[in-house]
Amino acid sequence: MIGERLNFKADFTFKYPPNWKIKEDYLYETPAGEKAEHQTVILVQTGKESNRISINERQFPSDWENCKAEWVGPHWIGTCSEVSEVLEVLDRVVSSFQSTH
Repeated sequence: MIGERLNFKADFTFKYPPNWKIKEDYLYETPAGEKAEHQTVILVQTGKESNRISINERQFPSDWENCKAEWVGPHWIGTCSEVSEVLEVLDRVVSSFQSTH
């Protein structure tokens, strides 16, 4: 059974397995001081940091052909991994994702 955790720092919550961690959690700001509307969160699998899921990342990798992204309201959640476990976690994050506004 996959354990679940919630992230309450941003304006949204989501569930993810205990063998994953939040690597980055920030509000993007340009050099001119303009801030992104929503928090960016980067999830990685513990011990396999190339297994990555992004939420509201400012720039998604340029190789979109191998990427999968889902929109949940104004938020987007995606990965460029083709690993089945990563895609399963992506589906879990998307299905549990809730805006707190």
